[in-house]
Amino acid sequence: MAVPPLRAVILRRAASAVAAAACAASLLVAGPGPASASVPADGPLRIGAARMAPMSAVPRRLPAVTAPRRRTPPPYTGRGFTLGDSVMKGAREEIAALDYTVDAVGSRQPSAGYSALVAYRNRLPGLVVIHMGTNGGITRAWFDRYMALLGPERRVVWVTLQLRNDYSRYTYEDSSNAMLRTAVQAYPNARLLDWNRISERHRGDWLISDGIHLTFAGRKAFARLIDAVARP
Repeated sequence: MAVPPLRAVILRRAASAVAAAACAASLLVAGPGPASASVPADGPLRIGAARMAPMSAVPRRLPAVTAPRRRTPPPYTGRGFTLGDSVMKGAREEIAALDYTVDAVGSRQPSAGYSALVAYRNRLPGLVVIHMGTNGGITRAWFDRYMALLGPERRVVWVTLQLRNDYSRYTYEDSSNAMLRTAVQAYPNARLLDWNRISERHRGDWLISDGIHLTFAGRKAFARLIDAVARP
């Protein structure tokens, strides 16, 4: 019986040892499961592992986002309070007839109106209507001061300005009205009567020749619109 050459025996034993080592390495590294190991005949040892899906491919279930609901208060049935300047003063009888206390003074500025509210302090009812800015406009800073003074529990109605269409003179009309339309949205207890837009269609009937103050029909419309926005 021929004896294999010594060199051949040594090469076969070395190959068996490498295969055994590769098998053991795959068990230690990959563990149980779909992992596998292979030993290429002409390359380094490669240990395969289960491929994981990239994070971007994994669906994520995000919680539904619901916008906060704007609380709708019940209709206001008590006596209201209105604060204004000469425009409101012209309609004081019509407004008072709808169960409002009217404090309206000609040429009143926002600072004077604020001082008047401070003087009333806790005697103000739960409904306050403000028409301020005919004489020089009103800013967001004043708006926020009024709202802070009146607090979140009162219903506050703001009335936009209607002035003569002389934009070289009344440069503050558009900016004041734009501010009011935006600012009321920041306060759940604030409402807007857009007198500017509504009365624009009735200039000939509701406004006298100066384009600001009210005719008899305008006084009735002004009071009716205030109550329609304030109480529901």
